[in-house]
Amino acid sequence: MHGLHQLSTCHQLPFLQTARTVADLCTEGSLCTVSADGFPIGAPVSYRLDQDGNPVMAIVSGSPEAANLERSNRVSLLVQPITQPARGVAAVALQGSTAAADTQDDAPDGTQLVKLTVDSCVYYGGLDHVSAAAAIGCNKSDQQY
Repeated sequence: MHGLHQLSTCHQLPFLQTARTVADLCTEGSLCTVSADGFPIGAPVSYRLDQDGNPVMAIVSGSPEAANLERSNRVSLLVQPITQPARGVAAVALQGSTAAADTQDDAPDGTQLVKLTVDSCVYYGGLDHVSAAAAIGCNKSDQQY
């Protein structure tokens, strides 16, 4: 089981804690899927975190992202606080696979709840500073995020 709340030791611990905090604070992001022609495409989505820290998103039935998820469940969700200047705050890309959420009880009409099981993350910190512009990646083989 993976998720944002299941964090174990890693030499990148401060980055992972910040990445987890960013995901906790945000409720919207860009869901990146691959279209039928093989090109990546991002779509704005709202999400909440489940008890394990995995994002749960309401995907509109018949939308391009719903069609893309039927072809491949491997995605990336880019989240970044929107209340600060974009270049001065951290962002995190959550990578993993999607599946229908365990329950659809609170799904808005015309949508399906989809859970992203986080397998890895890429943290982007303080993009105004060249020294912090490198992405820090931690994958599930190193620790649970």
